Amino acid sequence: MSEVSINLSEFAKMLIKYFQRTEEKKPEFIITLTDAFIQRERRKNKNGEIIYFNPLRNLEEYEKIIEGIYHGRQNLPPACSSQLLNMADEARFKRFIENSSADAKMYLVEDLRSHGFNIINADDVPEFCKNIMVAIIRDGKYIEEVE
Repeated sequence: MSEVSINLSEFAKMLIKYFQRTEEKKPEFIITLTDAFIQRERRKNKNGEIIYFNPLRNLEEYEKIIEGIYHGRQNLPPACSSQLLNMADEARFKRFIENSSADAKMYLVEDLRSHGFNIINADDVPEFCKNIMVAIIRDGKYIEEVE
């Protein structure tokens, strides 16, 4: 048996081609993924100002940090990981993946398999991706034992 793993940078680069918003820069896709993972992205306060719940958005050098994460130069800051886990909505992240096209899920099966994971059909992609995201937020990477 051997071990296959994936970190947030690799996972984001795998998913971006199916989920990136047109106006979004590549590193900002880290925010898209973590927003999809938490219960609520934002709300407006009494003054109509938007308050973001994603702890990455509230970091002092957030653009530099998400760029470092996207390019694999750094991991999620531990305090952010902890906060994201406390706000986690795993079903919401699963729906985020489920809402992709059938073709996207089929290609994701191929991408995941080429990375070394044991996944067989597109129906399993949302649950598999949810499990990957939970492990990445909790442990810094997802690890699977494969034959």
